[in-house]
Amino acid sequence: MIKTIYLAKRNPNSTYEEFVENWRAHAVLSGSFPEVGRRFDSVIQCKRVVADLDADLGLTQDFDGANLLGLTSLFDAVDVYNQEGIPTLRMDEKRVFSDYVSESSLTGVELVLLDGGRGQVVVLELVRRSPGTALTAFLLAWSGEYARAVTACAPFREHVRRYVHNQIVLPTPPGWGYDGIAELWFEDVTGASAYLRDSRKLAISVPGVEAGFSTMLELSHVWIRRKK
Repeated sequence: MIKTIYLAKRNPNSTYEEFVENWRAHAVLSGSFPEVGRRFDSVIQCKRVVADLDADLGLTQDFDGANLLGLTSLFDAVDVYNQEGIPTLRMDEKRVFSDYVSESSLTGVELVLLDGGRGQVVVLELVRRSPGTALTAFLLAWSGEYARAVTACAPFREHVRRYVHNQIVLPTPPGWGYDGIAELWFEDVTGASAYLRDSRKLAISVPGVEAGFSTMLELSHVWIRRKK
């Protein structure tokens, strides 16, 4: 599957509660444009974990939400921005978010490494290739050697329900120079926190892969197109 992921910050003039309502209204507005909506096969919307998370988890709480958008093709991931409803949606984005969605969107190819059900909590881990590492070498290292080490460890087997690598293939916005986004899905915040603490003691790393940042989010809304 082709997937676009964007990490959202709310308009600074709104509260978090207002942002959640505004984002919901923005989603309804997006659905009112058929030529935009038909490009998508799924929408997985996640919101910030409101509770304070322990500092030892190594997470950023700078984002108020994220959308994981499944697209019908790589062409549609690009061409969707040429559709009639986009100017209206971009105007509404400035009302809801701190910037345009396209300024924090990364598009890639999904690789499902553990095909389990989504829990209520997801940890997104952004990674990049090390300087001088070719993209092909990075993909082999991250989704190969690194993924095998992660899935073999005890904390993963105990806590993770679903594991996905999104390998970024389209140019990224300024300041978003990442080559991959991992999704680790958990039953709840407690399981996600336990995994992060236990797995980081193992300090798993492979040459060619550099960690960026991680954030924890709660599942808010799921829409998946029914196949004919």
